[in-house]
Amino acid sequence: MPTRESSDRSKYLYRIKVDGPLGPQWTQLLDARRLRSGGRTSDVLVAVADQAELIGRLERIHGLNLKIVSVRQLTERELDA
Repeated sequence: MPTRESSDRSKYLYRIKVDGPLGPQWTQLLDARRLRSGGRTSDVLVAVADQAELIGRLERIHGLNLKIVSVRQLTERELDA
């Protein structure tokens, strides 16, 4: 089941893995909820309202010349882990 939050609107959480390390300044630039960088890849956690917003985030990442390795929707169990 998708993870939703009860803030200003329902949101789905996604982990977008990109190639290369990213510094903390990328969190705001990517409008990320959380960013974890380690080794050869970085995980960008984003909350989106719908698929259109997700595609917009992916286009922003691509436009910043970052290579997208994977995109995965998170469950509540995965978020807590």
